[in-house]
Amino acid sequence: MIGDEELIPETKQFFYIPLALLLILSITLVYASVFAYYPASLYLYPVAPTLTFSDPLYSYTCTALVRTSRGAVTYTDFESYPLPGWTNRGGTGFQLVAGHKGYALQYSDNNGGIGSASQYYYNTRLDTTYTSLWIAVKVYGSPIYTYKGLALINSGLNRLYEISIYSNRIDVWSYNVESAGWNLLGSATISGFNSGYWYTIVLNYVATATAIVFYVWVYDPNGNQVASLTASSTSANRFTPAYIGLEVDGTYGIFDDFIISTVDPR
Repeated sequence: MIGDEELIPETKQFFYIPLALLLILSITLVYASVFAYYPASLYLYPVAPTLTFSDPLYSYTCTALVRTSRGAVTYTDFESYPLPGWTNRGGTGFQLVAGHKGYALQYSDNNGGIGSASQYYYNTRLDTTYTSLWIAVKVYGSPIYTYKGLALINSGLNRLYEISIYSNRIDVWSYNVESAGWNLLGSATISGFNSGYWYTIVLNYVATATAIVFYVWVYDPNGNQVASLTASSTSANRFTPAYIGLEVDGTYGIFDDFIISTVDPR
């Protein structure tokens, strides 16, 4: 009996320990199978933005835009012809050709304008408002032996000042001012002149009590100043420019990017 009694606890103890371990193992396997059978998932839901764009109430279209700068009186890059508000005295063969950028204006001299030259100008009278203005224009260097540049015309349309490129020079001329006909007021050589270049003429005129003074600069296509001069008209017949535009005296001229401004356009 004693031997049997000693065996019973050992048998029970041996029986209950494996059962507990089996239970623990079962739970572990169940959890493992759960994690394997139900994988984690991530759901993304779109959220409306805090700022939305909607169509405007009206449809807007920009038309008749011109490029200007602060102080500009008028500007044109000669992308169309004819120009509203411009007129000519003399001249023929007005046409658009390849320009410094986009199109340019080309026309020929037919000796039909002031001084047997040909002018194409902004037909708004300026002398009643301005005694000093800045003007700039791009001029093609060819043809060489033709005066091509700016015309500053009096209100009577019978006298003018011309600032023009001829050959390798920049000249300032007057017509019917210092005396009858043409008079050279000043000239300067254009350094490194190239007839295939677009040159920019920049002019500032100032009307004083005793003279009309012309300050002139010339720039090559790379922006280098290649000429400058100062000239003046002191005749009793001098005038403050009323109309300003282009001038050709010879064969033909090609022009681009014209501006009249109250401030330096450079």
